[in-house]
Amino acid sequence: MIATLAYLALWLLVLPALAPLLTFLKDGKAGRKAFLIAMGAATVLLATLAAYILYTGTPLPVQLYDLAPGLSIALLIDRLSAFFILIIAIVALAVVIYSAGYVEHLKSPVRKNLLVALMSVFILSMVLVVSAKGLIGFLFFWELMSLASFLLVNFEYEKQGTRKAGLYYLAMTQLSTVFLIGATGVVYAQTGSFDLQHTAFSSPFWASLTFLFAFLAFGIKAGIVPFHKWLPYAHPAAPSNISALMSGLMIKVAIYGLVRFLLTVLPPGPVWWGILLLAAGTVSAILGVIYALKEHDLVCERIGLLQVMGGE
Repeated sequence: MIATLAYLALWLLVLPALAPLLTFLKDGKAGRKAFLIAMGAATVLLATLAAYILYTGTPLPVQLYDLAPGLSIALLIDRLSAFFILIIAIVALAVVIYSAGYVEHLKSPVRKNLLVALMSVFILSMVLVVSAKGLIGFLFFWELMSLASFLLVNFEYEKQGTRKAGLYYLAMTQLSTVFLIGATGVVYAQTGSFDLQHTAFSSPFWASLTFLFAFLAFGIKAGIVPFHKWLPYAHPAAPSNISALMSGLMIKVAIYGLVRFLLTVLPPGPVWWGILLLAAGTVSAILGVIYALKEHDLVCERIGLLQVMGGE
């Protein structure tokens, strides 16, 4: 029953990816609303599934595709995955509700349908990342999430600033993938397996190298200082509903990846691992507050200046 619920939720997220086909219809508004309802229903099912697993503590295996003997893309939703799925479902539901009106402000029907399709792929990819059982599936879904978010950041590509932001984001997100591939390669070289499970490393050096690769891969995606420069470029360039998904969910998925590696892949590490994580988090928090204090709402200041000049 629970496995059926998981499959149904995933298919309801896959279905809206067909939204571009609505372009061939005379009026695709009803179809877009139907796809958005499907996305909303999927988030409700995912929230229910996550709450059940958090309550019972029983992991849920979901088989997706066998690539080769001994190599498959599968999901395993445990309590850690369920916690992040619950967060994704709640935030995504709010964004889907907001998108029902937001999407219609776009002038081109093609863009309306494409935004719905890419949004569903983006949400689906994040759910799959936090549910992946093995490193191959994790890497595949991670790249799917990266490419979907790149297309969404570059959605209004006719603007020069958007193109610049999209290219910068693409470079940073692919650098993150390179480090993740490095971590995956070290884990496979040490164990001969792609499972996300406790790994017996032959020496502390290989464990520390995997940790550094994982820290860089997930730190770039999470926007940890000094890898945060893509954030002020990508978020304003993306449509507002997508910016909400990126800031509210995608960078949290990166935190999930780091936690997953620390808890279920890497052995207990030396003290400097913790010092590095604490230092990066502290510097990011302090600089984030400083940057926020230095910023001003230029729109409000411009309105105030015009009111003064107009004598209002």
